[in-house]
Amino acid sequence: MKETKLLSTSTLVKISILSAIGYILMFISIPLPMLFPNFLKIDISDLPALLGGISLSPMAGVTIAFLKNLLQ
Repeated sequence: MKETKLLSTSTLVKISILSAIGYILMFISIPLPMLFPNFLKIDISDLPALLGGISLSPMAGVTIAFLKNLLQ
């Protein structure tokens, strides 16, 4: 019988790198212009999960978001 891998090593490395980038981006927030209250800020830390979900697979995107939030 032929064994099938669930995820390859390169996919796991891509998921971990995108999770680390998402964790770093959590510390960067952009305040909105003067029309909005000061507590509203744009958070760009979900972009790596979105890109990973589109380029790798939807499950990879969920895993990236989970690991990013687990590190928080």
